[in-house]
Amino acid sequence: MKKGTVSIFMILTVIFCMLTLNVNPVNVDAASVEFSRTNINLYALETYRLGLKSPASNVKFVSSDEKIVSVSEDGIVTAISSGNAEVYAMVGTEVKSVCKVKVITGNAPTDISISEQNLTLTEGDKHRIKASVLPYDATSKALYYSSSNESVATVDKNGNVTAVKAGAAVITVESSSSAVSKKCVVKVVSKTDKSNTRVNVNGVLYSVAGERKSNMTVALKNTTETITATTDDDGKFYLEDIENGKYKMTVYRDENMTKSVCSEDITIFAYDMNISCIINDSTLVVLYQEEKVSTDKIKDITLESTTLMLDSGSSYDMTYKVSPSNVGTPTLRGVSSDTNVVTVDSDGRITAVAGGKATVTFSTLDGKISRKCVVTVNETNSSEHSLTIILAEMFVIAFGLLLFFAKYKKFRRIKEAEEDREERENERNRQHFESENTDSMDNME
Repeated sequence: MKKGTVSIFMILTVIFCMLTLNVNPVNVDAASVEFSRTNINLYALETYRLGLKSPASNVKFVSSDEKIVSVSEDGIVTAISSGNAEVYAMVGTEVKSVCKVKVITGNAPTDISISEQNLTLTEGDKHRIKASVLPYDATSKALYYSSSNESVATVDKNGNVTAVKAGAAVITVESSSSAVSKKCVVKVVSKTDKSNTRVNVNGVLYSVAGERKSNMTVALKNTTETITATTDDDGKFYLEDIENGKYKMTVYRDENMTKSVCSEDITIFAYDMNISCIINDSTLVVLYQEEKVSTDKIKDITLESTTLMLDSGSSYDMTYKVSPSNVGTPTLRGVSSDTNVVTVDSDGRITAVAGGKATVTFSTLDGKISRKCVVTVNETNSSEHSLTIILAEMFVIAFGLLLFFAKYKKFRRIKEAEEDREERENERNRQHFESENTDSMDNME
């Protein structure tokens, strides 16, 4: 290899090393290497990517029986044939974690039915996500639940979710074979966070015959507070500064609330409301509708961001400005074009579910004004690994090109030497032939 070729190779090697060092691959203490799942069932030819609870770059994956399951360098398990095998996460020659894999036969699941895909809880609340495998004659009906952020919400093997602290988490429900899954985005709100959640309620109380009930006390109760109001001569009442959520609405005959007439559960939304209540014997019938903010005087609504890039499992609270600023603040409703990628709740919180792109449209309640935000979701913990692979591939290609050019130059030198040798041989033969012809002519003379 010539001196110039060696110099180029050394320069490329230095550049590769510098780029690789800038990637900063994640390394963790080998003692913390642990599979996120230690048991999975697969049907033949199905695949599943095994994850680690903590990302690491110094781990290799090994199958105990490659006739039953194989595993790639990235931890992708492929079911080959029926049986039982184990996949090991190894650091050097030491096994750090084991996942038992069972390859089964029968009817594979095609979908999962889930009770909800969006859930809002208050810190400390518990809620069960109900799910089942489809079709109903699937061989394995077991389910596996996991949380993307256990510091926000945890989930047990039966789908019971516990809200830990304010934030967002994605609960994934997988079939036991891991062939199909569904996600539920859980938003946890703080017990003390009441910003932008208190509203006013205008109401009217009627009898079944349509008579307006005056001088009666209407009370809203939840676990922390009680709000009361007395109906006027027209049966109207006004409840001010109420936190949105679930309440028990009870009607009393007097202000001292000594004797209740009727009660019913009610949900207060995150915007002002009009309520009509009908007393039917001991039952309170509650009819309610939204108090819509007029958009007649609004010239424009500007979203804080019209493009977002989020990591899977993270969230973003959308805010907006109204022009002119003195016309009031309308409530906006958000709708996602693909809830498998991102979801949006009534408070404008956008939560990233899985990699991809979706458009969230925010509209006023009357639908007269709408604005869009394009959200791109990146799968977490993948960019650094992908960049390392790309750089390694570029290095291999560059090295291969250098070898090719070096061999090609050597081939050309050999070829040129052979051509030069042949040309000299031909010249000698020509000169010898001419010499012999000249001698023959002299002899004839």
